[in-house]
Amino acid sequence: MLACKFACGAGGFRRVPQLPPNPEQSLVILLDNMQVQPIRRLKSAIFRAFNRVLQANSNTLFCSVLKTPPITVNSSADNVVYTLLHQRHLCAYLLGVKSFLRFCPNVAVIVQSDGTLTPSALDTISMHLPGVEVRSRGDSVELLSQELPSSTLRFLPPLEECHVLLLLKLLSVVVGLRKRRLIFFDSDMLFFRSPPHVVGWVNENLSSCFYSDGGSRLTKPFHEMGFVGENVDVSNFNSGFLGFTNNVGVDQLSDIIARIYYYDKSLLSNWEIEQAIWSVLFGSFGQCVNLDEIEKDYVASGYWPMKRIQNSVMAHFVGSVRFRNLNYPRLARRVVSELKRGCIGTPPQLNPSLPEEQ
Repeated sequence: MLACKFACGAGGFRRVPQLPPNPEQSLVILLDNMQVQPIRRLKSAIFRAFNRVLQANSNTLFCSVLKTPPITVNSSADNVVYTLLHQRHLCAYLLGVKSFLRFCPNVAVIVQSDGTLTPSALDTISMHLPGVEVRSRGDSVELLSQELPSSTLRFLPPLEECHVLLLLKLLSVVVGLRKRRLIFFDSDMLFFRSPPHVVGWVNENLSSCFYSDGGSRLTKPFHEMGFVGENVDVSNFNSGFLGFTNNVGVDQLSDIIARIYYYDKSLLSNWEIEQAIWSVLFGSFGQCVNLDEIEKDYVASGYWPMKRIQNSVMAHFVGSVRFRNLNYPRLARRVVSELKRGCIGTPPQLNPSLPEEQ
């Protein structure tokens, strides 16, 4: 079967036959060259549905981590790995944090429940991470209600109604973990080898902070509000994995929230608001290290092809593309195998038994 390239001229569409590389690819080439938007939208809708189904069944997909040995954490360490966790990401989190702790064990670990963690989940976390501290949503909200001044609360919805990321990955951190050296760790991370700079930052108590590349849909409004960073900017920042010493003052945070409130208070309910505010705060920290400038492709995106991901230090499988080409579970399987063997890990290689995406 011949694949056909369609070209548009004055007389309308004309067909330009082309020989496909092989018969199996002919239909793909035909659809791509036609650039039929309805089909692209259909393909996108199918992937989004597929992605949502796998996310909803994440604990089943990554349950093999439950067969890996526990890793004891140092509850008295100066540096704290902090994660806001949802019940359905439990196994993915255990896999991700273990993949990091095998390279950087001398840290404390705090898990902040978003209110969904069950008693069984709490037992599982404690069993796999002896020494871990788990904070309940209720306790964190109670602390904020007591510690946040009215000058800040007046710009926020009732705390019980605040966006979960604003509440538990920003406000409760600033108030409840003052002066602590923190590493934010999203549950959708995987580490393949020892992270340059980060291990030294932990072991030598470096005064700098670190973060990785990213982006934000809030770039335009934040720039219009005057939040334009010289070294760290909302347009190039991700809060999934970063490290800093929490010297943020409540007054400093209140000023930022107030400016957002008067510009457009609906932004305080935006999914990316916590990340955007952290980018502003990082701009005031002094020396900030972008991990992706230390090493090319330091933090891989789940959108990248496997060949590129496997050469990175770590990967961040954000929700919108988490299961693209099934790279996440493919790499997870390798990390689980390494954890079972007590292996420190090497850059993962493609499993030849699995087909590689184009």
